[in-house]
Amino acid sequence: MSQLLKIEGRHIYLRELTVEDVSQEYLHWMQDEEVLRFTESVGKVFNLDDLRKFVQEKLESNTDYFFGIFLLDTEKHIGNIKMGNIDQSKGQADIGIIIGNKSMWGKGYAQEAISLVSKFAFDELGLNKIIAGMIELNIGSYKAFLKAGFNESRRDIGDINFEGQQIDSIWMEKCQN
Repeated sequence: MSQLLKIEGRHIYLRELTVEDVSQEYLHWMQDEEVLRFTESVGKVFNLDDLRKFVQEKLESNTDYFFGIFLLDTEKHIGNIKMGNIDQSKGQADIGIIIGNKSMWGKGYAQEAISLVSKFAFDELGLNKIIAGMIELNIGSYKAFLKAGFNESRRDIGDINFEGQQIDSIWMEKCQN
């Protein structure tokens, strides 16, 4: 979609992923049930070729940006954030995030990545609204989006069968000020 975009924050930077970024560590995240527990990828089996193909498709997409989340000080790849389904006519997109490196959970990196992508969406792409969905049990994600300025816009009660119980799906959004 663009020339390897890089967005720098205080502790992390986001850079569009390339096929060369697909590593054994990235594959490990995508095979870790705890990392994938609250994602649409849970239960799927991935190999390096699958991940390379996915990354290449996102690079070539006209409606998606797929960024790696890297620590500024060490350049370590700790997760990914995708802004997808970009609809310029509606002025909106959705985002999803995964911090694959579990030792980085709870350190504020997800919030910073969400804030950086939101600013990019509003300031550079001219979008008006960003939407994110999650299941109610994903408290870490919920808190990260709240701290990044998102508000809960909809809750679908008992919408998802998760591990044998009916739980709510939550939709959050952030609008351009």
